[in-house]
Amino acid sequence: SGMFVAFTMLFTALAAQRLLDERAGRISVLILIGSLGLLLRAHEITPQLAVFAGMSIAHYGLIRMRNEAPNEARKGGIFFGIGCGLTGMAGGILPAFLLFMIPLVLRKWRGDYRTPGSLQAQGLALLITIPCAFFWPTLLLIRSDFPPSAWIAAATGIHALTDEGRPFELHYFLRILPWYALPAMPIAMWAWWRERKHLKERFELALPLVSFLILFIGFSLFREARDDMALPLLLPLALAAAQGLDRLPRGLASFVDWFGMVTFFLVATMLWTGWTAAHVGVPPAAVRWVSQQTPGYEPHVDWLLFIFAAGLTLIWLFAAFRTRRTSRRAIVNWAAGITLVWMLGNLLWLPAIDHVRSYRSTAGAIKAALPADRKCVAQIGLGDAQRAAFDYHAGLRFVETVDPAQTSCDALLMQGVRDRLPALGPSWSLLWEGARPGDKSERFRLYRKDDP
Repeated sequence: SGMFVAFTMLFTALAAQRLLDERAGRISVLILIGSLGLLLRAHEITPQLAVFAGMSIAHYGLIRMRNEAPNEARKGGIFFGIGCGLTGMAGGILPAFLLFMIPLVLRKWRGDYRTPGSLQAQGLALLITIPCAFFWPTLLLIRSDFPPSAWIAAATGIHALTDEGRPFELHYFLRILPWYALPAMPIAMWAWWRERKHLKERFELALPLVSFLILFIGFSLFREARDDMALPLLLPLALAAAQGLDRLPRGLASFVDWFGMVTFFLVATMLWTGWTAAHVGVPPAAVRWVSQQTPGYEPHVDWLLFIFAAGLTLIWLFAAFRTRRTSRRAIVNWAAGITLVWMLGNLLWLPAIDHVRSYRSTAGAIKAALPADRKCVAQIGLGDAQRAAFDYHAGLRFVETVDPAQTSCDALLMQGVRDRLPALGPSWSLLWEGARPGDKSERFRLYRKDDP
């Protein structure tokens, strides 16, 4: 995950430098770091981070591919093909070939990518993408235990072809982007609106706009309605926001700066107050809140991490209040605040978070409650994260089922919201019920099928 995020940062900076100037490379990375969506998902083990990295490489190649010099366009085609190939490997054929629509639309709208060198580069990119995108779907096809619809959905990345999850929710990405892509989205939208009469003449704004619209429409129609799927949408928004940042009205830039500083100062204060309450016992109100949120957690002071966290806090306070007032100060302080909050959460609260959020104890309890002579365990409602965690911590694997009456398994694990789990028929006996420590919503129930 760290490697893919690092590649994303690197190629976003390179793309912004090619698209705009040297300073835009740094500011585009800061805008990306400051995005709340990236804060949520950059630490996870998810293939969408590889898609994110692949699309950043593809955007860099796309910009170089526009060059009229054949050799430069060929290099751009190689990068574009590598990025599309990585996207296809990690996310399916659809996201990879959505990227090929960007030069097609720009060619029709503005006349870009029409030179012989650019056309050859696109063909070269296609030759690289096809074997990469079809590599693992071909290997998957060799196995005979996948139904055709599941194989097609997995290979193409078109989630609407299956009945799992939320296959079609047109407004989902539109609904989450205002907070997910903060602060990149409002700045990008302002830049596009401000230059709306000249978008066709300005490639540095036209490319991010076309890229964003194609990815947004394609994801809304065919991708699963999950926020980690929206990560690639941050790329064109960051490139456009880097262009519009220096032209922000002074009042708007000052408001973003003030809002970010106040928000992250309050969050950092809450993190330190909660940590102090857990370890020192004051203030009493914070002690009660921490005990309610982390039942059974026994705090332990790691002095090295404490000193590191305190040092980072002091550095942030010094930098935030001493930064020279410019339009870019808002983004610099925002990215610094995001980094501070993330680091404090990891340095001070990671053991408590792991105690509350880890599935280790839950997986162990389920494994201990399972009959030793079970044939298999069916499941209803488990997500990818839960299935992976139970397999990792306890070696538990499940057979998905929709109707408990139709399963041939003699054990069943059901996940749902507390007080909303449906009751099973008389042929099932409850063996175990529980949840993660402190989890007030998620609930698991383990059943055993009674002999007829």
